Amino acid sequence: MNIYIIDLLAETLKMFSNVPQVGDFISGAEPSKLAKLFHFLVQEVNKRRRYYSDLGTTFLSEANKGVCKFPSIIVVLNGFDVFQEQYDDLYNDIFMPLVRDCNRFGIYFVISSTGSVNVMVENSFPQKIAMRYLDNSEYSIIFNNSGGIIPIVTPGRGLVELDNVYEFQSALIFDEVNFDTNLAYVIDQLNQSLPKAPCVPVMPRVVEYENVKDEIYSLNMVPIGLDQSSNCVLNFDFSKLINLVVYSNEKMAASFTSALIKVLYDLKSVKIFVLDAIDIHCSVEDVQVFTSNFKKLVETLYKNISEKKNSMNDEKIIFIVSGYQKINSHLYKLKEEDDSVKTIDDLIMNSIHSDTFKFILINDRRLSSIDDREWSDYLDYGYGIILGTEKDNQSLIEMNDVYDDVKINKDTAIVVNDYKIKYIKFIRDRR
Repeated sequence: MNIYIIDLLAETLKMFSNVPQVGDFISGAEPSKLAKLFHFLVQEVNKRRRYYSDLGTTFLSEANKGVCKFPSIIVVLNGFDVFQEQYDDLYNDIFMPLVRDCNRFGIYFVISSTGSVNVMVENSFPQKIAMRYLDNSEYSIIFNNSGGIIPIVTPGRGLVELDNVYEFQSALIFDEVNFDTNLAYVIDQLNQSLPKAPCVPVMPRVVEYENVKDEIYSLNMVPIGLDQSSNCVLNFDFSKLINLVVYSNEKMAASFTSALIKVLYDLKSVKIFVLDAIDIHCSVEDVQVFTSNFKKLVETLYKNISEKKNSMNDEKIIFIVSGYQKINSHLYKLKEEDDSVKTIDDLIMNSIHSDTFKFILINDRRLSSIDDREWSDYLDYGYGIILGTEKDNQSLIEMNDVYDDVKINKDTAIVVNDYKIKYIKFIRDRR
């Protein structure tokens, strides 16, 4: 269980920030950190949704078996009325959509408010606890069937709705005289036996394989960098037949490709072939990188595809073509002299209708069009990765019009999914 505490009131909950289950404490003076946490939670829900959808199970069924892939997350929001008033965009755009279904994926909110909440919020929080109100009529508003119970005027007294509405007395965890000493002792004991929950993600100077290796799940959830809005790992779906990566700087593209190979190599039942024309310097010993004699290599690969494309093997074969246009142009020149020469395009066409083969085409942004390729009808144009260049500086990947004021650095990528974009700091192989 990981706990994240947001205290927008007197910050008294900061006393629990060193508890190992508490990943982070956020005060009202940290709006940027608060936004990062909510973006992190959205990304976490999306990741878990995809994971359980692919697996055909649920968080609850896994939890009941004691084999949960992900920890439960509890978000404590102290001062909900302050949050609603001061963080209108977060409340409307992220909080409300998030709380509607996050509990299905093991993420739970506990909110406190000094006044009543609106119906939309109340419907998302079926479990209600009411402490002492100055106006006794508030209890009948909060609980439909309170039976007229009013808690007596005693500190810590309140009402809770279970199968019925009950009056209860909350307890002090320690006597007030020794509170600080006892709390420090318990926290010390917990820290000796439990790992520290992860804090709100922080963006490293360079994103490497080490930063994403724990998020490698499947070919349709391949980590490629950290989302700039949340600092969380962003996954990309490479399970399509053709996957486009566009670059403006060859050196950075080579660094990204080398790191991507490390990530893909960790997947089960995946075999990787790399055809390289941009000098990627792959550091994975078991992955062979071909930098020359492409004519003979592609001919051999074409035959292998023909032999294996109807097999029932679960193994996926990934062809990474770094410098697609360079290699393909070279092969087409040879094809003019000998029509039997096979090209990268021939490999792709021979792989159509087979789920075994996947192509990652890494190419210079200056390639103006691929509409004339035989396989263009099998390409999803609203899907791809743009490395280190503005979205308008290429014409291969299409996306919705956006007006984000994001500075594109050499290690910034635009990730396009169903024509929608996200900005990430992409993985690099630092050498």
